Amino acid sequence: MSDTRSIKDNFSTRNFDPVLFWSTLIIISSILIWGSMNLDSFEKVLGAMHGWVTVQFRWFFMYLFSIILVFLYFIAFSKYGNLKLGKADDKPEYTTFSWIAMLFSVGVGAGYAYWTIGEPLLHWQNTPYLAESGSQGAQSVGMAIGIFHWGFHSWGIFALVGMAIAFPAYRYGLPLNISTSLYGLLGEKWRNSKALKIVEIVTIASTILGISTVIGLGIQSTKAAFKYLMGIQLADWALYIFILVLTVSFIASAVSGIKKGIRYLSTISVYVGFLWLFFILFSGPTATLLNGMSQATGTYLQNIVYMSFFTDYPNNGGWLGWWTVFYYMFWAAFAPFSGGFIARISRGRTLREFVLAVTVIPTFVSIVWFSVIGGAGQWAELNQLAPMVDSIKNDFGESIYLLMSVFDGGYAFSWLVFLSVFIFIVTTADSASFFASMQMSRGSAEPSAPIRYLQGLLMGGLAVVMTLAGGLSTYQMMAVLAGLPISLLMLFMMLSLFKLIKREYEKEQAAKREAEIEEQKVLIRQELQAELANSAN
Repeated sequence: MSDTRSIKDNFSTRNFDPVLFWSTLIIISSILIWGSMNLDSFEKVLGAMHGWVTVQFRWFFMYLFSIILVFLYFIAFSKYGNLKLGKADDKPEYTTFSWIAMLFSVGVGAGYAYWTIGEPLLHWQNTPYLAESGSQGAQSVGMAIGIFHWGFHSWGIFALVGMAIAFPAYRYGLPLNISTSLYGLLGEKWRNSKALKIVEIVTIASTILGISTVIGLGIQSTKAAFKYLMGIQLADWALYIFILVLTVSFIASAVSGIKKGIRYLSTISVYVGFLWLFFILFSGPTATLLNGMSQATGTYLQNIVYMSFFTDYPNNGGWLGWWTVFYYMFWAAFAPFSGGFIARISRGRTLREFVLAVTVIPTFVSIVWFSVIGGAGQWAELNQLAPMVDSIKNDFGESIYLLMSVFDGGYAFSWLVFLSVFIFIVTTADSASFFASMQMSRGSAEPSAPIRYLQGLLMGGLAVVMTLAGGLSTYQMMAVLAGLPISLLMLFMMLSLFKLIKREYEKEQAAKREAEIEEQKVLIRQELQAELANSAN
């Protein structure tokens, strides 16, 4: 009987939000139809909007995401750091390893096979600051730029949104909606605010657009994998079949829920990813790569303030728009689902533990990954073992497989790279579809299966359109536009979150003082009773 009830609950739409559902469906469907019917117009409009945003607002983005990071560390190391995401006696739902594994799957995705080799090579050859392009000094700068794009700032974005949702949701029993992040500013007006409905619509649409770029980048890597591993040049129709298989896979994982598909796949993806990372580290020039890691770490930490506020002044920021601003907007578009999903799995963690785990551990892994994979790519180029730079310029996705071919046994481990990419795409997309479904189900922690199906289909369809529209540059332009409204929303999230944290801290301190007073009263009564007893004797 209980099994039958759970199946019915899984397919129930009793929490269905029709306004949110149909509004999002219309927006995404309109983009799909536009992109399918008129690709030239689609690309031109995207390009124009991308150029305007990255030139006019790059100063804003550089300030905003640095302020977010400072804000988070202030919370973590202040008197508020011991507050919990939840009640004072709440315990974490997942083991620390499972929790961290899911953090990686939601925020890393296929990027660790796609960008970790490409960025160090391209920024070495075309260095925007701190060193002369192509020089020896530019090698560590190239790795440091990649680490910067995937380090503290990016994970700070996820941590802010996750905390802004989780803190009020678990403290006041509110739904795990993006609008819950503004509860501190609106109070009870939050429940009937029409403006928040617009926020939720924009957020879900931005999430679907942002995740579609991840799927698209994974498709580029997959196309290269078929070419290098099997000698097959995939035709467009074959790519679409693969997208279909991929979409079915992440829908199935999302429908199975967090404790089954998403949790298990996340754990597997971490093991597989580190397996081929260590293969490159120990098959290549290990000492050289470790020395490069040390220097890249120093370059990153020494220049993090400079990189955080670099706007390419007085130039127009061309490099910045395609790299740092692209990444900031990419992470911002990711943030609602990444933060929402992280909020879902982080109940019972203290604010200090949450901030440090979500920002420090992934940044450390980024340092290792960019230094080992990117350093190996630079080493292969310098020693003329493989034309790595030409490969990057020709096809970003094929570079990791070309690097693997340099090592003995690299062909076998290339299959692990392919498996890792596939699993990372699935775990990222299933987490995103799960989050979007939560929003459409009024913040339900277990949204219904039909709604999860729809989110997966929309993401897969957008990936097809963007692949048709031109690949990498289209994904980058879409990510920038998807992240813009979310980045503006983050300002209000910080204000709302701080207001709630301050209020809850004062309540807990008042409760502690009352408890101490009651304890003192009890002790005084006991002492008086003891004295009376002694007097009677």
